Amino acid sequence: MEEIALSYDEMLDRVEAQMHEIGCTEFETSGFLVNGLYVRTILIPAGSYLISKWHKTSHPFILSAGEIIIYTQEGERHLKSPFIDITMAGTRRFAKAVTDCLWTCIHRTDKTTEEEIEDEVIMKRINPLLAKEELGCLGY
Repeated sequence: MEEIALSYDEMLDRVEAQMHEIGCTEFETSGFLVNGLYVRTILIPAGSYLISKWHKTSHPFILSAGEIIIYTQEGERHLKSPFIDITMAGTRRFAKAVTDCLWTCIHRTDKTTEEEIEDEVIMKRINPLLAKEELGCLGY
């Protein structure tokens, strides 16, 4: 039997569909605007798995608390706070929180509502393995 090679995004789509089967939730987030910057923080509970949103723009992120293992096309990274880096445009991640984590993204914008900002910085992609009503879940 011939093996079919899946792209990174097809693999994440499969994982995301399995997470929906198991049951998943959106994590607690908070955000604010200041001087053309949108600062958004997510609390990721220890032991949680998540798939990030797909970013259109490059922007800084800060892991201010906790440890997390990140999987990308480039491989695995084990991050421990405090940690600052850049999310490159086109990035979509799979992650496991080793401990409770606080993850903050900072986006430059002239938009004034969360909906407008998300439209500006997040790629809209439909997972073909999920019904539209199942979209939006981050992890479990």
